[in-house]
Amino acid sequence: AAVNRAQGNTHLPAFSNVWMTLSFNVTILSVEFIKVGQQDLALDTLIDVLRSKKHRSEVQKLKIVINHTLTLCVKLQKSGTVKDSLYQFRNITSNVEPAAFKEAVSTFLDDAESKAREAREQSQQAVESVEDLDQLMTPESLLLSTVSGEGTQDRTDRVLLTPWLKFLWESYRNILDLLRNNKTFELLYRDVAKRAFEFCLEYKRHSEFRKLCEMFRNHYQSTVRSQASGTKDSYSIDLSNPDSVSCLVQVRFAQMHAAVSLDLWQEAFKAIEEVHNLFQNASKHVIIKPKDWNRYYEKQAQVYWMANNRLFHAAALQRLYVLQREQKKTITPEDLQRLSSLVLLSTLAVPITPVANEYDRFLAKDDIAREKARKLTSLLRLPSKPTRTSLLADLTRFGILQHVPPKLKLLYQYLEVDFNPLELCANVCPILESLPGSEVRVEEDPDLSEPIDINHLDKPYSPPLCQYVEALKEALLLRLVSQVAQIYQTISFTRLQELAPFVTVWELEKVIVRAARNNNL
Repeated sequence: AAVNRAQGNTHLPAFSNVWMTLSFNVTILSVEFIKVGQQDLALDTLIDVLRSKKHRSEVQKLKIVINHTLTLCVKLQKSGTVKDSLYQFRNITSNVEPAAFKEAVSTFLDDAESKAREAREQSQQAVESVEDLDQLMTPESLLLSTVSGEGTQDRTDRVLLTPWLKFLWESYRNILDLLRNNKTFELLYRDVAKRAFEFCLEYKRHSEFRKLCEMFRNHYQSTVRSQASGTKDSYSIDLSNPDSVSCLVQVRFAQMHAAVSLDLWQEAFKAIEEVHNLFQNASKHVIIKPKDWNRYYEKQAQVYWMANNRLFHAAALQRLYVLQREQKKTITPEDLQRLSSLVLLSTLAVPITPVANEYDRFLAKDDIAREKARKLTSLLRLPSKPTRTSLLADLTRFGILQHVPPKLKLLYQYLEVDFNPLELCANVCPILESLPGSEVRVEEDPDLSEPIDINHLDKPYSPPLCQYVEALKEALLLRLVSQVAQIYQTISFTRLQELAPFVTVWELEKVIVRAARNNNL
């Protein structure tokens, strides 16, 4: 009768809800609707069952209904209906069988993600299927590219791939909104968040990644406000629970990893601030895991290096070194040498600044710079702002020089201990040239065209030592000019250039001017 009514036989009696009590054949009914081309009516029929209060106790039968509903939503690309159906199913299963809701969400996301990948493959195949290899650019494609500035692949992606990406993005956002501030589904919230980050990485969605980060910040602030006001519900997340804090921290570390991979360094720094706030606001009973502290300082070191803040980059690596020495009782000599080498070179690469007198310190009233330094110092959990002098003193205090290779010990000796300007560059340059061939492992940049497993974030921070070569050359030139100024009243520019043959005339002039301006001469 329902099928005949869908076909336009309006003379039949009106369709009633009597079928809901008849052994739950709604799935068969929806299939019949689909056969006659009434997919929207089939979807409405399934949604009506989920909204009905008569069958809330029949979870096993509703699991079949929700699976068919979500499958049909994927086919029709209706993200709003996905949110509505999952909202109803969450209310039904949250107190009875939460595993059923988790299974439904995972199955739905697997289906939607596979459809998006199939659309990407179809889009690539549509572009690759060229009829005439001697005429790769047809007149139509040439005209369209001239008018719109898009290539054939861009136009094909917009037709085949973009609708699926939009549907998948809206599905992630709606599901995360349903799961927020709910301790029953906090693990599912973490897993969906990681899948959303993987989506941004796989398809290089920078704008969506920023929106995702902003959404997580709003979710966390809402949780903090509800706890501060004492109006939290029984299902709300408790920030004094170690497991809840651990889930939130894992989401932020996944956010850092994705932000670094997408070169969104501002979002990575915001994630570092959020992790710091989580650590600060956590209850005293919450014990932060050592691996979380390691990743916290590793990401800070990586972000500060990209921001060209060499001082705090070296300070972060020193904090990482001290932490690993204290917590890893069985640290291998190779790992200790790797980390000690990074700490030494990063410290030597910090720009050499003159010691300011009392008058200069009195005039230094840059509130913005002081506030920035105070914030970075707080993120590193240091009692005071680090300086190059204090970092060099810590190299000896922590015994870092004992674990570096002999050639790096010589580098430290030439730059910071010996006074021999005539042979300084001749002694240091061979050591710098040998750094790219160091035994330290280099972490390759991820290929963002392939899916990235964001669950494995425990790889140690191992940048190549050669990244410090340019910074060390700057420190070497400044040290050379400073030492030459102490033993010579005048020196010809040609003679000075002979002492530093690895730089151009323009670079040497720039170093001299900067040294004179900063009172390093």
